[in-house]
Order: sequence, then C-alpha cells, then structure tokens
Amino acid sequence: MRCANHLLQLIIRIWGNKIMLFLFLLNLITNCVIITSSDSVRQICCRVVVSALFATIEGLFYHLLKRVWLHRIFLFVIVFLHLLLCVIDVFLLLNFNFVLSQDAVDIMVQTTSEEAKSFLITYVTIPFLLCTILAIVCLLWCINKVASKIAQHGFAAFTYMSLSLMGLLLYVVTVINYVRFHDGQSIPQLHPITRAAHSSAILFKRHTQIVTLQKINNAVKATVSSNGVETIIVVIGESFSSYHSSLYGYSKETNPLLTKRAHDGSLTTFFDVATYSDHTEMVMCTVFPLNKKPVPFFTDPLFPVCFKAAGYNTIMLDNQYFVGHGITFLTDKKLSQLMFDYRNTKGYQYDGEMLQEIELKDTPQLIVLHLQGEHYTYASRYPEKFKRFTAKDYSNLTAEQKELVAHYDNSVLYNDYVIDQIIKKVEDRDCILVYFSDHGEELFEVDDYIGHGNAAFRSDPTYQVKVPLFIWTSQQFCDKHSDKAKRIKESANKPIITSDLPHFLIDVAGLSTEQFRPEQSFINDQYKIRKRIILNSVDYENILNQPRVKSRYY
Repeated sequence: MRCANHLLQLIIRIWGNKIMLFLFLLNLITNCVIITSSDSVRQICCRVVVSALFATIEGLFYHLLKRVWLHRIFLFVIVFLHLLLCVIDVFLLLNFNFVLSQDAVDIMVQTTSEEAKSFLITYVTIPFLLCTILAIVCLLWCINKVASKIAQHGFAAFTYMSLSLMGLLLYVVTVINYVRFHDGQSIPQLHPITRAAHSSAILFKRHTQIVTLQKINNAVKATVSSNGVETIIVVIGESFSSYHSSLYGYSKETNPLLTKRAHDGSLTTFFDVATYSDHTEMVMCTVFPLNKKPVPFFTDPLFPVCFKAAGYNTIMLDNQYFVGHGITFLTDKKLSQLMFDYRNTKGYQYDGEMLQEIELKDTPQLIVLHLQGEHYTYASRYPEKFKRFTAKDYSNLTAEQKELVAHYDNSVLYNDYVIDQIIKKVEDRDCILVYFSDHGEELFEVDDYIGHGNAAFRSDPTYQVKVPLFIWTSQQFCDKHSDKAKRIKESANKPIITSDLPHFLIDVAGLSTEQFRPEQSFINDQYKIRKRIILNSVDYENILNQPRVKSRYY
C-alpha cells in the first residue's frame, strides 16, 4: 500500500505539475494545428502521443536543470522553438498549402539572398508581424491558465503519463522498423521539431552522397565494341502496377498497343521482377549506380557516365526531377553534366508532350526518360480522350473507389500510348527500349488502402514491389545483335531485381568498363540467380512463397 502511494505521488509530481502540463499543451497545439480533414484518426492519435512523449522529455530536462539558472534559458528556448515552427507551419499551410518538410528545406537552401529578400518584403509585413505577436501572447496566456487548472486534478497526471508511454512505445516500434526495412520516415513527420531535424539530416546526408558521387564519376573510363547498339532508350515509369496491365493478364485492356507488339514478337515481357523499394527516390539510388549489391550505395559510378565516357550522346528527359530543383543526385548540376549532354528544363502536364524534346542523332545515343506515369493523382495523368474506363466498369468497391481505379486504369492506357509513340520514333533504327516502373501501386485489392510507400507493413507487399519490365527491340537490332535478342527472349521468366538493370544495359550495349559485373546481367552466361533483398532486409522469395490474398475485384 505504501509503495502504491509513493508511486502515485511520483506520477503526480512528475506528470502533474504545471510546467509539465504547460509543455504538453504547447506540444499538442503546435503539433496538431496543421491537422486537416485528410488526416486519419490513427495519424491524429500518433500526433497526440508523440506530443506527450516530447513534452515529457522537455519537462524532465527542465527539472534536471532547475537548481541552476539554465532551466529558465532552456524553457525559453523550447517555447521559442515550438512557436517559431508553429508560425512557419501555419504560414506555409495558408499561403502555399504545405508545411515545413524536406521539400521546404530544399527550397530554402537553394534560395538566393535576393530571392529571400523579395520573399520577406512580399509576405512578412508589419500587420502580419503584429497579428502574429498578438496571437502568440494570447496563446501563451491561454496555455498557462489551462495548465494551472488541469494541474489541480490528479487524473491529468495519469492521462499524461499513459500518453507519454504510448508515445515511447510508438518510437521503439519505429526504430525497430527502420533498422529492419529502412522505413520509418513517417514518424518524424508527426512532430515539428523531429520533422525539421529529420529534413536537415537528410539534406546533409544527400549533400555528402553527392560530393562522393562527383569524385567517383569524374574518373570513369569506358569503351564500346565495334558491334555496339546505335540507340538505347531507358524508360522509367512511375507507380505502374503489373496487376493493372493487360500485358500481365489484367482483364481490362489497358495495354492494347504494347500487347500488339508483344504478339508480333518485338516486345518481351518479363514476369518475375522486383524493385528494391516502394519509394521513387530510393529506387533511383539503386537503378543508376552500378552497385555491387541491391542497396542504395554511393560508391559506384552511375551508368549514364559510362555511356558518355564511351562516346554516347546522352540525354535525359524527366517529368519529375529538374536540375537545380531539390538536393538529389538527379538534380545536382555537376552530376547532371557528368551524366548527360542534355536535360530538359521544364515539366509537362502529360508525358506525351515531353516526347517532342527527343532529338535523334546519327551518333550512338542513350536516352533516359523518367515519366510521371500513373503517379497519384491519377485523373491528372491523362488527357480527356483517353477516358475509356468509368466507375460502372468495376464492382465490389465503393463509388469513390471505383472512380479512382477507373482514373488509374485510364492513366495506364495513356502510358501505353506514350510508350508506343516512343517506339514509333525509332522503329527504323538499331534500337532497344527498356521499360520498367520504379515501384508498383496498391488499389484496394486487399482492403481500403490505395497508394504505395508502406509495403513492408502490408499483408501482400507484391502489389507495391512487383513491377512490370518489358524490352522492345527493333528489326535492325535483331539482325545486328541476334545473339543478344535471343538471350533477351530466353530471360523472360528469370527472377530479376531492378537494381541489376545498369549492368544489363552495359552488357547489351557492348560497353567495356571495370565496374561492369557480368553476374548481375540477366542475359550474360555468368548471371547468378541469388536472393533478392528488398526493403533493406526482406527476402522477396519468402514473400512469393507465402499464401497470397486474392484480389477482391478482379
């Protein structure tokens, strides 16, 4: 009984005092002020328990410093930091419809002093500052009054402690998942301080990786054989699910043009292809470097650099990444110059409009296209004339779900047209076109979930990590490189991971470089079938061997 009483007094002393409750309310308000109608109940609950955890940590530090004058400075810094991040979040949300995140940090880093000055003059006016100061004073007064009232009730301490413990448990699970899958980035987004810290850490990490890649790719050497391929086109799709492709047996005719080319023998469809990740950026970090392993290392050259070193004219047309916009290896100016002779400088509403920038030359060419593809929002990914599928074509779904799936299938249909248009441009050349999607997409097959980015936690990850891969070869290619054309056909059922594609491209082009590893090219005699590790630590073969959940609507 005495122990229970001591425990009760300890809980009230730690979690029931005014300062602790003040910090909890401050965390709660600054963390939840950006909640919108699109946030799920689960996300809101996570924000609440994370707020409690951070308030507890801040409160414990405050009390540890209480015997010295540092505790007042610490409290001032904490309050100032919370209010500053809160003001920034609300300002960005009201004016630009986003909050302080990785994208916002990237923009800030790239902003010049003149641009920053112009921005401040436009938005940070005297009335804005006065209103902000008044709002902060009122907010702090209210929080202080409410904290004083709540501190008088013992139940508040137990509630606060319980929420803090749940927040701690949430972070423990997150750390475990990050170690296992390198997936846990959603949790830092649930608190403004960790969101800002995480974004800054990612920025520093990317900068370090870019500097390393610049050094590595400055000294790449490569040559091409006399029987090299004239034109190589690599098309990287976005969020294309093989489960919604008629090339792979989908009941709706979403790929009529490519299916026709498959029937005439010029297009080979690969049926067992996995991608390393369910995030675009992570996939790009595995399909550009000539990695030794299917992980995003930054210790190997990028495959376009090898082609350029061998004398190829290299082009990249991208509808997502642009030089100077963002801090990634695909937007870095120096790395872009090392990889490509030409990059487009603007985006297009529809992928097909970007094809006008394809300029074919008489010299050997590598053309890399990165499409918007089927990336959410699906309705904006295709022109009106490609609206073939409608909600009435689907069953076992809600009305809203039917609309979304119809839009998605229409975007697949348009993607089919775009790829066919690319092929038409090069039909009379010695050319090979390789298409693969960065990752798949889940569309209510198992439950009411749509999208990608959490494959490790889904009952059937294959919807997000199994991707379409197909290769088209021209008649000239088949005539000049008959052995390679034959090997491509024979490889259609081999188990493949997309991180091996750079080695295949080097091999099929006939390039010679010391970074090439024949055991990672699926058309090479030395190709080794090995474990495909995805999502950092998951054995893809184990997923395939598990009982599959049958799709509920096709």
